[in-house]
Amino acid sequence: MSAVLFVPPADPAHFAAHFAARLSFEADVFDVHADLEAGVAGLVVVDSRSHEAWRPGHLPGAVHLPTAEVVARASGLLPAGTVVVTYCWGPAR
Repeated sequence: MSAVLFVPPADPAHFAAHFAARLSFEADVFDVHADLEAGVAGLVVVDSRSHEAWRPGHLPGAVHLPTAEVVARASGLLPAGTVVVTYCWGPAR
């Protein structure tokens, strides 16, 4: 018996709905890069890594807002209605 097929794959309608819903929460890094290069207005990139991770390098123009400081500082840094793309540490660091 297949370990992969032990749980049957989703039907196409559920598959499409799942990935469409994800797009309302996640952005592709290449799409973010393209928008930044094009100077798309109303888009703010927030780097939520620690101060130690921020210092050696970060995306040009990114706002530094460590996760532990979001509640205290977000409203002062990010105007209401702003589209925010957040990034943090990952394996490609």
